[in-house]
Amino acid sequence: MQLAYPRNEPIDNLAQHYPWPINGRWVRASMVSTVDGSGVGPDSRSGSISTPADFELFKALRNDCDVIIVGAGTARGENYNPPRSARLAVVTRSGQLNPALPFISAASGNALPLVLTCDEADSSALAALAGQAEIVFCGIGSVDLPRALAELQQRGMRRMVVEGGPQLLADLFAEDLVDELDLQITPFLAGGSYTTPHTPGRILSGAALPSPPAHLTLEHVITDGATLFLRYTRASAPHTTRSDD
Repeated sequence: MQLAYPRNEPIDNLAQHYPWPINGRWVRASMVSTVDGSGVGPDSRSGSISTPADFELFKALRNDCDVIIVGAGTARGENYNPPRSARLAVVTRSGQLNPALPFISAASGNALPLVLTCDEADSSALAALAGQAEIVFCGIGSVDLPRALAELQQRGMRRMVVEGGPQLLADLFAEDLVDELDLQITPFLAGGSYTTPHTPGRILSGAALPSPPAHLTLEHVITDGATLFLRYTRASAPHTTRSDD
């Protein structure tokens, strides 16, 4: 493994290059992408575009956070299981989650998944989760994301990892709630379409940024010769673009 920026040197422990701030809430979005920007493979899952090194980082980030935040569609599609050490928080406007889903049915009593939903969610669907999930109401007609993060923080969860999907990520970025973006670029090309019914999708899709493009600061570039590990944080100052010349 080689650190290429901000210095050029070999490294032994990839996870050590993803520190958490000592104090305060920190929202870390972690996504894998093909070289041409797709967040999923032909099976519409991220695992089919992942590499062993990416998967090792995925596990390390999960095991070093307080809560994993994910959209309901991603939790269903990726067949989520209960995390080993962190709580799982699932964002759903409808509240329609099958109690048989593994991240619900296999969860232990002291680490039930949190369901971040709103007052207009399906009350019968939520009632079916009684005793199997902690229901947290965060808004009226939709999930109020700033309130949802505040609810998590009030429960002592300040180190937050967001694993998608694209719509949830776009919504979080649109509200300027993401402090860090960890992007793993794997050596695959999705192309313009898949031969399966699924289509290559961007890692962000949906809500627009208030003033695009948003500016980020590159914190590091690491590679194992196949996968690129890019860590970005909010930019402290805007970058110059070609149109500014």
